[in-house]
Amino acid sequence: MRTLISVIVPFYNVEPFLENTLKSLLTQSFANFELVLINDSSSDNSKKIAHQVLSAQSKIDYKIIDNECNMGISFTRNVGIANANGKFIVFVDADDFVAENFIQKLYSPFNDEDIDISVCKFEIVDLKSKTSRMITNEKNAKFQGKIDAKIALQNLLQDKERSFLCKCMFKKELFKNIFFPKDCNFMEDTIILPRLYARANAIFFIPFPALYLYKVRASSATTGKVNTKNFVNMPDAIAETVSFVKNTRKDIATKYLTRFQFLCTYNIVYNVLHSANVDFNAAKSLYKNFEKNLIRDQLVNLISQKSIRSLIWLLKLKISPKSVWKRNQ
Repeated sequence: MRTLISVIVPFYNVEPFLENTLKSLLTQSFANFELVLINDSSSDNSKKIAHQVLSAQSKIDYKIIDNECNMGISFTRNVGIANANGKFIVFVDADDFVAENFIQKLYSPFNDEDIDISVCKFEIVDLKSKTSRMITNEKNAKFQGKIDAKIALQNLLQDKERSFLCKCMFKKELFKNIFFPKDCNFMEDTIILPRLYARANAIFFIPFPALYLYKVRASSATTGKVNTKNFVNMPDAIAETVSFVKNTRKDIATKYLTRFQFLCTYNIVYNVLHSANVDFNAAKSLYKNFEKNLIRDQLVNLISQKSIRSLIWLLKLKISPKSVWKRNQ
């Protein structure tokens, strides 16, 4: 029987978490899938644990692929896609946990051939503060069932839906000539998901409780030490996504793409670099690369809404960018 679904699990130094993640996948109510694990040159016992857990069972086919050196999540996911045999693809982070009906619920909507992506709800578990919160499919929580991909894409570009890859199942054909951007290991989901939505006909939003538990920990990629060199390629990656969506979906208004560029920039400049107290001078060259996205969005607001606030923003960005950088301090 041909493998129907490939579950791609990149891992790097996740020794305390990997066993539970794999066991949650091995106890799925749906069994016609393979596990594609990519070891991103771990220095701990992660690979040994993977072998021990997977070799002790015979129900699920699996393969473990080794990167020669640590390449990061984007490169590693591309390796997983290249080695996936399934008609459908799911991504699971190696320190997370999935419900026993995770794969079954994600697969069920594909009885409708028009569906190219299915989306489930997920829950964020903060291991630092020992709290958790449910994340709906979108901020206004009104999506359920089959949705035209254009509408879903517009919501994604405006951040009305969280750009989280692991909540989705995709037809593998969507990934033809789509690759995670090289050396981009922050916000890679935000960069790649609009491209996949742009190729889809329809997307199904599953109206069930959370099926995926996403764990936030102090040493994860999104909460570790911030280094500006990790963001050097982000402006180009964002621009490539905008160009891809423009060329693929000519019915998407420019205002949504402008907003997408602004929101990506805002998240990096303020929510990451600023909140991590990165010195303005250390991030100045990167900040200049993002400045055009900030200006473009505020120009659109100024023209469409005659916003005084946008006018002030524009003046500050041109005259005193450091004052904008320090606005929350």
